[in-house]
Amino acid sequence: MKNSIDDEVIKQYGNTAKSILKILSSEKNQIMSENETKAFSETYDIIMNMNYSVRKRIPDTFMEMLLRKRDKNLNVNIDYNRNILEQITDETKIILAIIYKKYLLNMNESIVNEDKNILIFQFLGIF
Repeated sequence: MKNSIDDEVIKQYGNTAKSILKILSSEKNQIMSENETKAFSETYDIIMNMNYSVRKRIPDTFMEMLLRKRDKNLNVNIDYNRNILEQITDETKIILAIIYKKYLLNMNESIVNEDKNILIFQFLGIF
C-alpha cells in the first residue's frame, strides 16, 4: 500500500515529491534545502492549527519527525484567513498530500466538515 501512495504522490508532484519522500523515509539526518526545512516547519504549523479530532489521526512518530526536520529558527507566518496554498511552498503541499493519503483519507466526513483547515486538501486536488 505504501508504494502505491508514494507512486500517486510522485505522479502528481514529480521529482520534488521523490526528494520529500526520501527525506520522510530516512531516519538519518540529511542535508535539506531551505525550501525543504521550511516545508517541515509550515506543515507542523498547519497541523497544529487543525482541529484536534483531525490532528490526533497523525501518528506521534510523524509529528516528532516534523519537529526534528523543521527549521527551528523559522517563524512561520501563515494567515489562516487567506488562501493557504498561496502562502506555502510546493514541498509543503507534497507533505500535506502524503499526510492526507496515509492518515486522513478514510476519515469520517463529519470530522472533515468540522475543520475548515482540512479544506486545504480539496485545493490540492486530493480530496
